[in-house]
Amino acid sequence: MRLAPIDRIIRMITLSCHRVTNLRSSLVVGLGLLCGLLALTSSSYALALDPNPPVITPDIKRDARIAPLIDSELFELYTYVGAYKLDGFRAEPVGGLRIVSHFSSNYFVEGSFATGKIKDRSIVKMGLPSVFEDDLMIYYNIAIGMNVLPGQIFFGKDRAITADFYLNTGVGQVVIDNNRNTSLHFGGGLRALPTDWLSLHMDVKSYFLRRSYLNPDESSHNIEYTFGIGLFF
Repeated sequence: MRLAPIDRIIRMITLSCHRVTNLRSSLVVGLGLLCGLLALTSSSYALALDPNPPVITPDIKRDARIAPLIDSELFELYTYVGAYKLDGFRAEPVGGLRIVSHFSSNYFVEGSFATGKIKDRSIVKMGLPSVFEDDLMIYYNIAIGMNVLPGQIFFGKDRAITADFYLNTGVGQVVIDNNRNTSLHFGGGLRALPTDWLSLHMDVKSYFLRRSYLNPDESSHNIEYTFGIGLFF
């Protein structure tokens, strides 16, 4: 019977704690609702004051590099020099001229004419008779090409030029000592455009001749390396 008042006291303390906790939760919820209402009121007030708020413009630094493109003209004429390695002979200097028609952004047709001299000094030194009475070589061909890797070449931070890697293939004739030989070639090169009217070229071509000049019963494989400079018109 003496424990009854103690039980009542504990029960009263417990009820008081629950009331305090509920009151605290109610205060937190009320404060949250009040903050949200104040935020909505402030936004509405700001829109009412300025119906046309300013548009934020991003601070973007534009690239100042400008790469030249191919001019509106479709034709290109360029001269070139290099070396031609005839199978069985030493590589000799050659020079020529090419005209190119860019009939689309990816494809082109080119015709070329070149000349050089083939020396058979190594054969003569071996005690064998000279192969050619006239060592002048003339060769010409027509080819179709395709731009495969268009892009840019960068020089430092502020300079870039347009460049294209391309492939081509064609047929032609090689004439040495009045002896004509049909040729088939495959090759590729790099075209760089410092301006929209000037072009720089580097080409490598592999020529397959129907007959070898040392052994007419066999075919011949020759290599040509050239560097050129041209104009668009």
